[in-house]
Amino acid sequence: MPDVRNTTSKAKTIDSQEGQQELIDGASLVIAPPDHIKLTKDDMPFFDNVIAEFPRAVWTQHQIEIAAFLARCMCDMNREQIALRKEGAIMRSDKGTPVANPRKSLVQMHAGTISKYRLALGTGKVNDTSQRAVRSQKGKKIQEAAEAALNNPTPPTAAEAEAKEALIKMPTTGAAN
Repeated sequence: MPDVRNTTSKAKTIDSQEGQQELIDGASLVIAPPDHIKLTKDDMPFFDNVIAEFPRAVWTQHQIEIAAFLARCMCDMNREQIALRKEGAIMRSDKGTPVANPRKSLVQMHAGTISKYRLALGTGKVNDTSQRAVRSQKGKKIQEAAEAALNNPTPPTAAEAEAKEALIKMPTTGAAN
């Protein structure tokens, strides 16, 4: 599936009218992994969950690449954890000596890598005000309203249109830019 999203390198914040409209317009964008980063069908649920963390309109191409790497790493960690649980954390060497299962270090490596990818995406930076603005309640409500409008072929009632307009004019807190 081709990536049909906007390829701008800098996302707009939702504290501007233009940024709010971009979120509404972007709710229908399909975000697919880049062609040069191959994901398996097992990787895709992780990719979809990572993409769902932010409104679709704010993703840059580079962030989508990082999301693909993160999804692949999360899938690999999941597979290793399942195997580790079956085998146990302690194994026996050829001589019968207890040793740590080598999968344990793989799981720890994947956990560290996942944390770094999440920080690169901004999902781990609670104090980053621009990311908080993107993930704010207002942004989520705008995206939900836009997605609902796309799924509802009937025009909005006067009350719904009024509520949408009030939501767009609502002041944003914690935004920096």
